[in-house]
Amino acid sequence: MVAAAWCFKFCLVDFTNIEAKIDSCKEDLEQKIGNIEQQLSVLRTECKAEIKNVSDSVTVVRDDLELTRRNVHRSGTINELIVSGIPYTSDENLLEIFLNISKALSYNSSEVPMVYLKRLSKLPIKAGSAPPILCQFSLRGVRDEFYARYLQLRTLNLCHVGFNNQNRVYINENLAREDREIRTQAIKLKKQGRIQQAFTRNGIVFIRVKNGDDAVPYYTLEQLFASVNQPIQ
Repeated sequence: MVAAAWCFKFCLVDFTNIEAKIDSCKEDLEQKIGNIEQQLSVLRTECKAEIKNVSDSVTVVRDDLELTRRNVHRSGTINELIVSGIPYTSDENLLEIFLNISKALSYNSSEVPMVYLKRLSKLPIKAGSAPPILCQFSLRGVRDEFYARYLQLRTLNLCHVGFNNQNRVYINENLAREDREIRTQAIKLKKQGRIQQAFTRNGIVFIRVKNGDDAVPYYTLEQLFASVNQPIQ
């Protein structure tokens, strides 16, 4: 009996020691796991910051490339204007239309600019439709004067080009697609009274948000909508 009791006591002490060692190992393991989790958290934060920096850099490069592309487009269309609002007829004479517009802009017959004209539409053109007319001037200065005269008149209409109709005829710079979208949205905002003025200069859209503000260039729709606190559409 004494031997059995001693053996039981020995086993109990040994088991207690094993439990203590297990608890100690468990604490060490939990501490190591905690350290690893902390290191992973720090690494995750650093990676997120690095990824954001890379993403921001890529965005800047992409925006720079986009602006460069649009500047290249502007350099190729700097001598051009777009006439819109004139219906197509099967017997139309674009030169005669341009001469009538020039007359309305107070050009005499000897001053009419040299220009290349064409409808921006695939053939055949449907009668009654009104594809825009591209006007390519020989010189930038000549184009600028023609456009300035149109802006001073502001009443050019179909009567001036031989139609029995007073619908407006519009002349604008030949803009890149993105700039046309900015101008379209800016005109909508102006009609809503949310901006004061929108115009183009050298292929760039300028906007005056409030009276007294300077007109500044706008290069993206995000920039435009941010200026009036409106989510991008």
